[in-house]
Amino acid sequence: MIALLETARANLARFARSKGVWALLLIAPISARVWLPREGGESTVISVNARSPELTAPMLGVSLGIVVATLLWPLAYAYLRAGATRRQPWALIDVTPASRIARTYGMWLSFVALFAALLATLTLAGWILGLTLIGPGATSYSAIAYALWVTAFPALCLAAGLYVLLQALPFARGAGGDVLFFVCWAAGLIAAIAAGSTGSAQAPFFDYGGFIAPLSYELNPDDLEIAIGGSPQTKGRIALAVTPALTAPNYLAARGLWLAIAAALPLIAGAAWAPHRARKPQWAGWLSALAMARLWATPKASLQPAAKAGLAWLGLVAEEIAALMRQPLFLIALAAIAALGVAQPYRAFAGPASMLLLLFPATARAGWRASAGLAPLLRTLPTPALGRGLALVAAVIALSLAMALPAQILNLAGAAAPLALAVLSGVVTGGLAVASASLTGSAFVGRLALLALWYGYFASNGMM
Repeated sequence: MIALLETARANLARFARSKGVWALLLIAPISARVWLPREGGESTVISVNARSPELTAPMLGVSLGIVVATLLWPLAYAYLRAGATRRQPWALIDVTPASRIARTYGMWLSFVALFAALLATLTLAGWILGLTLIGPGATSYSAIAYALWVTAFPALCLAAGLYVLLQALPFARGAGGDVLFFVCWAAGLIAAIAAGSTGSAQAPFFDYGGFIAPLSYELNPDDLEIAIGGSPQTKGRIALAVTPALTAPNYLAARGLWLAIAAALPLIAGAAWAPHRARKPQWAGWLSALAMARLWATPKASLQPAAKAGLAWLGLVAEEIAALMRQPLFLIALAAIAALGVAQPYRAFAGPASMLLLLFPATARAGWRASAGLAPLLRTLPTPALGRGLALVAAVIALSLAMALPAQILNLAGAAAPLALAVLSGVVTGGLAVASASLTGSAFVGRLALLALWYGYFASNGMM
């Protein structure tokens, strides 16, 4: 119990000193106003059967819960992944005699307390929005708070539990965990919408965010069409039975089940916790050396001072290319994607594959240079940080072009030229990696944003 309380207290103290907490607390009310049904507009962010829901106090709370489940859920994970608790003295913590389950539960409880403060801020914002959008006479503060907390609190507890579980597994403490979280988030949304379209009484048990049932209660599942994120509003408004849906026994049982799952994840994490260890060389490290071999001439020893390089920027780009190609099996993957662009339309297959291949080394490279320990040293070099960032972007573009060149020669992409798509993909991947790392000092935020963009790029081709 002492280890649990001390772990929670230490994390909460870090949160109290973190400036990022205030940004997280401000994102919630700002996003809430954008996501609410718009009065008199031509579009709505939330629509049911191509109509905007009537804005009542319970519907306002559900709308805020949708903000949490679809937008703030990944942002909350991003804050835990790159925020105040990112750096821990694991060399000391992992050898302490305290129970690992107590430590993981202490971590989880501190995150739950942080998210409870986030929901309290969002509740206050909901009350203010209710007064301005619904009116003082029709605003029920208890209905707004109940609808928000019953939908959003289990979802945030689940995000905290998932983060703790991923931190317990060595392969999921870095980029692997980011991918797993992104897959869980996307799969959760898809499962919720698919289950809600069936109209089954068990649908709430597949909805981690708890917002599908209030949007579909007492509606015909055969004609049900739910859109979240923007849709044309052509049929006016629709009245939804939000209160009966939120108080239905099976809905409350489902929310309790999701809360129990969230509380069980720290237990699993504590039982499966593996101590942090220094990274060992990759088994295929010889491929990295092959990728770096003879990319430029080896300088010869000389007693004379070296002349000033006339194309120093070219050396920077070559250095970044070598760093990106240092990943094991990179050359094999590059050749496979280039061959895929010849066999299939570039935009549908090879384009998204090339972006995914470059996404991880580019964000890792940018995050490494922007880290707190290395950034001050790099500022002493004659090349400015902007020049090194542009060199990384140029390297990403060059490798993207190398994978698109065979497809361009055969022109199997139709109207979309492979080289143009490769340049655009390289600019977005490299530019966002450098910009996010410069702002946050970490590779995680840029990696998560690029994964979301990659998913949209892949899905836009009708393959998902």
